[in-house]
Amino acid sequence: MSGDQSYTIGQVSRICKISVQTLRYYDKLGLVCPSRTDPFTRYRYYSNMDILLVKIVQDLKGLRLS
Repeated sequence: MSGDQSYTIGQVSRICKISVQTLRYYDKLGLVCPSRTDPFTRYRYYSNMDILLVKIVQDLKGLRLS
């Protein structure tokens, strides 16, 4: 994976095996925010680091940490 690659919310959903709604919820909470949001379309774009953060949140959730 390239260091400057961007992923759509749907791609991140498939990569992380998590729903789009959950990603939107994480964004709303400020837990995992996309690296970039298009000002016109409001589409969210995630970086490799954002995907890593989602995976960390999933791991912590798996350990039953809030």
